[in-house]
Amino acid sequence: MNDQLLETLSEGSLPALPSERSEPAEPQEPTERHDVIERGRSPDEVVQRETRLPAEDERRYEVGGVRYTAKELEKSGRLEDLTVAQAKYAQLQEQYNQLIAERQAPAPPTQITNQMIAHVYDQVATVILNDLVNRDLIEADIADAYPRSVQTLVGQLRFAFDKIAAIEAKVDPVIAEITAAKWKVQANLV
Repeated sequence: MNDQLLETLSEGSLPALPSERSEPAEPQEPTERHDVIERGRSPDEVVQRETRLPAEDERRYEVGGVRYTAKELEKSGRLEDLTVAQAKYAQLQEQYNQLIAERQAPAPPTQITNQMIAHVYDQVATVILNDLVNRDLIEADIADAYPRSVQTLVGQLRFAFDKIAAIEAKVDPVIAEITAAKWKVQANLV
């Protein structure tokens, strides 16, 4: 009967296949079978099926320092324990993931203000100003006429020079390495 049904259904839709029948098939009415009872799965069967892993999975999972396959985890009952533990500690896992994300995210650069520069460089600026006046490199009355302005100016200049020196310390080794690589390439070409 299944063969007839298959032939009937596929006869018109697959013209490229030769038909073994020479006569057209008659449509048959479906018959009800009272001896077959269809039953759905119980919730326990669904949950049990959901917690099982495919049989072809041969990967190993480390649990408590011991490596298990999925089948071994299922047989020992550890798979259910792991799923319960994961659901139980989902909040802790989320907090841990947030902590990891915060550590990996770069901190926003701090805004350097004039007040911060003055706090760090005021003493240095005073020493530099006194040195400039003592060596007659600037006139003493300029520093006396505008003490805060000149001190702030010298402090900010010193800050800028320190930044330039820090950048130079990082860039100079890179330039030396690039130059050495360039010479090496040029030597190989000759």
